[in-house]
Amino acid sequence: MTKRVLSPFRGVTAGRAVTCLALALPFALLGVVSLARNHGWKEPDDGALWVDASGQVVLLDTESGGPAEKAGLKPGDILTAIGGRPVRSSISAKNRLWEGRRGTPRSYRILRDGRPMEMALEPAGTVPPAASLYPYLAIVGFFFLFNGAYAAMRLPRSSLATPFVVLSVAMFCVLAISDTSRAETWDWVLFWVDRLGRLVAPAAFLHFVIAFTAGEPDKPAKPFSSGRTLAISAYGAAVVLAAANLLLVGAGRAAFFRDPVRLIAMKDRVELGYMAVCLIGGMALLVRASLSASSRAYRRQLRWMMWGTALGLGPFALFYLVPTALDLESPRWALWTVLPMVVLPLAFTSALLRYRLSDLELFIKRGISALSVFFFTFAVWELLTILIGGTLGAWLAPPSYTTAGLAALLTAILYPQIRAATLATVDRIFYRGRYNFRRTLVGFGRELNSEMDLDALVRKIENRVRQTLDFDDLALYLRDGPGDSFLRMGQAAVGPVKLAAEQSLLSRAQGVSYLDTEDLPSDSTAGQALREADLAAIIPMKVKGEVRAFLAVGSKAAGEPLNSEDLEMLVALSAQAASAIEAARLLRELREKVCEVERLRQTNENILESSRVAILVIDSAGRVQNCNRELENLTGVSRSEAMDRPMSELYSFPLVREIEQMIARASAGEDTCPRTYRSSIADRKGQRVRVNVALSPLGRCQEEFLDGRAGCSGWVVTLDDVTEQVRLEEQLLRQDRLAAIGLLASSVAHEVNTPLTGISSYAQILLEDMDPSDPRYELLNKIERQTARASSIANTLLNFSRGGKEGHEALESLDLGEVVEETLSLFEPQLRGGNIRLVRKIEPGLPRVAGHRGKLQQVLLNLLLNARDAIDSEGVVRVSLRRGRSNLILEVSDDGCGISEEDLARVFDPFFTTKSRRKGTGLGLSLSYNIIREHQGEVSVDSRPGEGATFTVELPLDRRAAATR
Repeated sequence: MTKRVLSPFRGVTAGRAVTCLALALPFALLGVVSLARNHGWKEPDDGALWVDASGQVVLLDTESGGPAEKAGLKPGDILTAIGGRPVRSSISAKNRLWEGRRGTPRSYRILRDGRPMEMALEPAGTVPPAASLYPYLAIVGFFFLFNGAYAAMRLPRSSLATPFVVLSVAMFCVLAISDTSRAETWDWVLFWVDRLGRLVAPAAFLHFVIAFTAGEPDKPAKPFSSGRTLAISAYGAAVVLAAANLLLVGAGRAAFFRDPVRLIAMKDRVELGYMAVCLIGGMALLVRASLSASSRAYRRQLRWMMWGTALGLGPFALFYLVPTALDLESPRWALWTVLPMVVLPLAFTSALLRYRLSDLELFIKRGISALSVFFFTFAVWELLTILIGGTLGAWLAPPSYTTAGLAALLTAILYPQIRAATLATVDRIFYRGRYNFRRTLVGFGRELNSEMDLDALVRKIENRVRQTLDFDDLALYLRDGPGDSFLRMGQAAVGPVKLAAEQSLLSRAQGVSYLDTEDLPSDSTAGQALREADLAAIIPMKVKGEVRAFLAVGSKAAGEPLNSEDLEMLVALSAQAASAIEAARLLRELREKVCEVERLRQTNENILESSRVAILVIDSAGRVQNCNRELENLTGVSRSEAMDRPMSELYSFPLVREIEQMIARASAGEDTCPRTYRSSIADRKGQRVRVNVALSPLGRCQEEFLDGRAGCSGWVVTLDDVTEQVRLEEQLLRQDRLAAIGLLASSVAHEVNTPLTGISSYAQILLEDMDPSDPRYELLNKIERQTARASSIANTLLNFSRGGKEGHEALESLDLGEVVEETLSLFEPQLRGGNIRLVRKIEPGLPRVAGHRGKLQQVLLNLLLNARDAIDSEGVVRVSLRRGRSNLILEVSDDGCGISEEDLARVFDPFFTTKSRRKGTGLGLSLSYNIIREHQGEVSVDSRPGEGATFTVELPLDRRAAATR
């Protein structure tokens, strides 16, 4: 069923074609002669019915208005001669009419009441009733002859070829050969050829049916002796009837019988009965073989022959052969039953050559539809003729042809509606419950584009095709993207799950609308898998010439194959469904891509969000395209607030300036991925933080950017907060310095304390022995005080070298708020008389800490004194104490001169001070730092020149006090 153009003479050799045409040519020429002689021929008729009575030819009746009545002949007249030649029988009277020239009168000599009379009579030319059908029958006969020759060429070795050729030639002789009753040589040749054809055709039909039903083509033939006997009997009957014709007609022996006309009529009825018996016998054999056939293809062949015989010869046998053979009166229209005979050669040839065997129902439906349209149109014309004649006849009395013309015009106008309604009615009767589905199947193809879900679309296609064409086996295969296979889609459980996209399959599917799986190569794995699944045909679904899917179908639920109409509907649906499936497939791929992009976006977002590094994405214009939460925490600017805004409007000037400088260096090619380390910026709380800043081109522009071929469309800025790292590094360096300085201080203190002790002791002894009024007493007193001061300094150095550990006292649980209040009460008197205000903010109910009261007071007092000394004339010293997550946070801030960025890293170094020489030694903050570290705490400073400084002390909570609670 592969839809491709095949040569009708494929496999036919030139020699065989010439032989077959040479054998058919004489019969064709004889048919042409018959057509030429019958063209325009009219049979002479005198309008009289002559009968033989008592050895005389007597006039029984005359035709009203006929030549005999016009000439004055009357019933009872005895005919003795015509044209001077004697007449001895009614047959010779008929033959005498052919003598003479057409249009010239004939001399009739009669006896009327015993008196001889002579009358002039001019025969009229009449056309026999069957003559009007002869051209059509001749065409059918030539069709038979052509089919016989074609079958002989295509099937030279088939056992069915000879019976079919004999049948075709015999039917040609019956239908295309006809004499003109002129009794000329050609007429006798045509007469006997026609007569032999009539006798051989029934036997040949029976022989062909017997040969066809002897056995299925794919199985060994069964012995059928009874069928062979039947065929021989039919041919024997034909021989007997042929001999009777030769004897009675050819030799003229019928004239020796008492009633030769009746004898000839009886012979003709016997021949018709013989035809009817052969026809009915052949039909019975076809029915029996069809009921017992096991092969679908063979059963379809038999059905073609049954329907062809029933439609082509059934009406003729029923309404003409049987009544005439039984000497019954047949209907006046009985001769018109030969019209369906054209179906016979078509059906027999299709069955023999297995051409479109599955289209039998389709052809029947189309034939019924055409006849129905014809009869309904004719009925409408008749009805309109009656209505128009009845309506206009009372006033206008129009001629009949006018009424018929108006009715024909209205019928032509209404014809499209009549035809559509008739065809719809026939389809509804033929398809019954599936009519609505079939009617809407093509329209349904246009509705498929509204379904965008691929799985739902495939289910919709499968369900509609199953409902419309009543399929059991159906599968839809979709191309697996750019892969080399087709995957089965939908709910179908038939057929392989995967088909290999073989080149043989794809190449065959390119130029056709559908493929029969039997046409696929035997070595094709896809074809073998489809055949094993009983899938008979596949319809390729192509988009822009590329096969994107296959619709594979099997037989219908009743075991019937697909006909051409079914395939045309499937091809039309597949053409529209292919676009819908491709659109749905592309949409699915797009959705998958969107989901993949969304997953990648979510992954990138998660990576961005989970990164401890602040990330900023900007375009080439400096507008923010994306940022992560770490950047929000660092700068205090949310993502929603920052999107599509210039970074200069969002972030601090030092950071923006730093990024712009890095972009300038990268754009100039000085540094492809510039970096800065430990840049100082302000965080969301205004505190200074140290960050490492890195810049890189965005996305795929990186290669072009690095090659210098094009500018970059954006940048990725990373800010790594290394404040804690810097603090730890500085703390480590500070501890190293403190350890070295402490060792030095310890050595110096020990070395200095020894002479100072001696000097102090001697000075004290001298003071005790010296009169206070002695002028040297004051000098000794100064020496004693300075040695005490020097000893104090040495002890301080010694204490510093020990890290502030003056002993190993146990830590006590302290209320840090109370300690702060006590220290502030000691510090407040030092602010009296000045313009410095003290602002305190201590949260109530704070948990306790473990520490040394005196040391913590020393730390706080050092910080307060430094804050006071940093304020020149007036200002504010703020002290706050609050709870952190797992600690208490003490902050001491001032609005004094502040500390420069260079000095911030050294404020906790020993002997480093920003005060004048007389105001500090540079050991206060170092001691405070050591004390806080002794308490497992942290101390830090944040300052900007001119904006004051803030010292932050963090002390851990007392876990013992929390456990006691």
